[in-house]
Amino acid sequence: MAEADIVTDRSGGAGFEYWVGLHPIDVLQPADMEELNEWYDTVHVPEVVDRNPGFSRGRRWQLVDPEPSGSEAPFWLAVYDIADQGDADGYLQRAAAGIAVSPPFTPPPPAWKKLEVRWRLLWRAFHSRGSCEDPQRLFLVGMDPMAGASTVERKDFDDFYSDVHVPEVMELLGFESGKRSRCHGTIAYPGDNGPEFCAAYESTDRTPMDRAGARGRLSEGPRAWQHRRVSWRLTYERLGGSRGPGGVTS
Repeated sequence: MAEADIVTDRSGGAGFEYWVGLHPIDVLQPADMEELNEWYDTVHVPEVVDRNPGFSRGRRWQLVDPEPSGSEAPFWLAVYDIADQGDADGYLQRAAAGIAVSPPFTPPPPAWKKLEVRWRLLWRAFHSRGSCEDPQRLFLVGMDPMAGASTVERKDFDDFYSDVHVPEVMELLGFESGKRSRCHGTIAYPGDNGPEFCAAYESTDRTPMDRAGARGRLSEGPRAWQHRRVSWRLTYERLGGSRGPGGVTS
């Protein structure tokens, strides 16, 4: 891979993402699903982008392949891009204070009451490889280094993850991009604050992955990697369009 395809900022200045994960708590009929998706894609996502300073785009995803460890993962995931730390921190402050947007969001369909918010997380990217202009498949891995890892062991973990593991996963599983992020803020998450790190891999191909076949071909890594804690491995497929300011599909 060309050096130009690799972006590393160890200080964490390569952009932010705000995730909202929703999950059904009651049976959704096909008509409910259709109405919710139509409202979310064409009304709510554009309003979120328009009414939050610094939000530049929103994309929606639907869970297709959770592992058992990801049983608390949301069925739907909305991902919003935020370029500036000031805007990311401003959103966290407004959320903590319960400050609503103005004007208020358009009320959702009645089936919205059948959903619960499982995730509201803000991530700060610090390393990425490749690019995927129109992603259709998203593979997310949330994890922490070995508990009690020393400063040196954490550096070994980070170096291996960014420089060895991410490119191996991209090559073996057919992803065009791979990005590592650190949690920048937790607004909602079941049980605790969630993992410190997330890796997000994107592909234009929706073909199911053969993770089992790739597992034995991945490098072992240092001690802090071998004893890492993985919170979830989740595969999502794209829903709807990519909404920029004013509801424009980009």
